[in-house]
Amino acid sequence: MERKMTVFLDLDGTVLDFAQSERHAFFTAMARLGIPADEGDFARYHEINQSMWAAIERGEATGEEIRPLRFQRLLEARGHWDWDRVNAHYIAALAEAGIPYPGAVPFVGALHREHKVCVVTNGLRRSQQSRLEHAGLAPYTDLMLTSEEVGAPKPAPDMFFEAMARFGDDNPAHYIMFGDSLTADIVGAQAAGVRAVWFNPSGKAPSCGVRPDWTVGDYQGAAQILLDSRSWEL
Repeated sequence: MERKMTVFLDLDGTVLDFAQSERHAFFTAMARLGIPADEGDFARYHEINQSMWAAIERGEATGEEIRPLRFQRLLEARGHWDWDRVNAHYIAALAEAGIPYPGAVPFVGALHREHKVCVVTNGLRRSQQSRLEHAGLAPYTDLMLTSEEVGAPKPAPDMFFEAMARFGDDNPAHYIMFGDSLTADIVGAQAAGVRAVWFNPSGKAPSCGVRPDWTVGDYQGAAQILLDSRSWEL
């Protein structure tokens, strides 16, 4: 029988370790270009990148605008002017870094045995597809949509609506979101009428007035909700 329910799945911070992937991509890109870089440079890059992605989520910038600009802000004092080249090397290195969290692969495999799994991720299609494959998660994914191909990053609901259209089912009660970002994953899903499970392994307090439908701290807690679709039907 055709599976009716679909789990919307975020990647970075949810099933992929972006902190390790980002570190790998940064130092690999710098080494390939012969640009000296240390932990202080990486910390500064991370701070710049975080602030720019927050601007994207607020609708104040696009990914195309921020990708070379982040390296310009980091390196302009050193006289490195080919920001597009630096960014290209970073994206290529990031595509190699699909590092799953411990337990993520069997967790997603279990979801896929019961439901359809649709990855919804802010990022570039080619890079995220490569990382999905490197992590061993591609066999457990029915569909992946990125902000690049849809034209709007989460928290805009566009990716969710596009997925519903592709699955031929526009009933939000047949979907559920699982992600780590309140401001992107949870807000975006709820804007599409989809209930959402917040992945919060660090136990931080909710902010920005966002209220997830459920909060879990590990994959075991998530599985108890996600594998029983009766608990999340409206």
